[in-house]
Amino acid sequence: MNPKAAIIVIGDEILSGLTPDLNSGWLAKQLFDLGVFANIIITIPDNREVIIDWVVKLSKEYDFVFTTGGIGPTHDDVTRESMAKAFNHRFVLHPEAEKYLRDFYKDRITESRLSMAYLPEGVKLIRNPISAAPGFIIENVFVFPGIPELLKLMFSQIIENFNYSQFHIRLIKTNLPESVYAKELFLTAEKYPSVIIGSYPKIYDTTCKTEIVLKSKRESDLQDAFEHVESLVQKLQTETTQ
Repeated sequence: MNPKAAIIVIGDEILSGLTPDLNSGWLAKQLFDLGVFANIIITIPDNREVIIDWVVKLSKEYDFVFTTGGIGPTHDDVTRESMAKAFNHRFVLHPEAEKYLRDFYKDRITESRLSMAYLPEGVKLIRNPISAAPGFIIENVFVFPGIPELLKLMFSQIIENFNYSQFHIRLIKTNLPESVYAKELFLTAEKYPSVIIGSYPKIYDTTCKTEIVLKSKRESDLQDAFEHVESLVQKLQTETTQ
């Protein structure tokens, strides 16, 4: 199985450029290492209607959806409520989340802090060891905070959900410009549909002009495609030096 994922980054601060997105790339790499390919990454505002529309759409089209941002206690943190509406769950004071927050803050609990325990009814919590504001799992959607340090700590709790075969990778470095091998690489990609083939220019690398990366869960197919591309590159390199 080759499960596909969607990543939704939620936050006006990301769209305004005031805060860099440090989450989507990290998430994509973690998922790839777990055998899950992130097919789409989008950034959307802190807007209930937009969140609901995209979550409903992507949860139907992909095996898993991951969101970051908007689960805090301020007025613009609308992700929790939006998730409830997206899946027609009641938005309630989650008993387990309430206990977790009260135990964490004790006599420092406030109405604002307790507001983070309002979640879609029946969700499974993802614990937050730093600020206690929990993430959660609803249907096939994993909801995380937007703070990168919290995301990294909390992601380890859900790894057990992804027991898939991992991708294998091969890398070819060359001084050939992409235009020299573009057509042949296209034909190779058609010949080996189980292999993901990408070509990436290295503008500031003095040791090579491009890298060709091949990825697949089928190691035998990957090896065949790798040998084919490697032979092609060697042939073209020889021709360009003559």
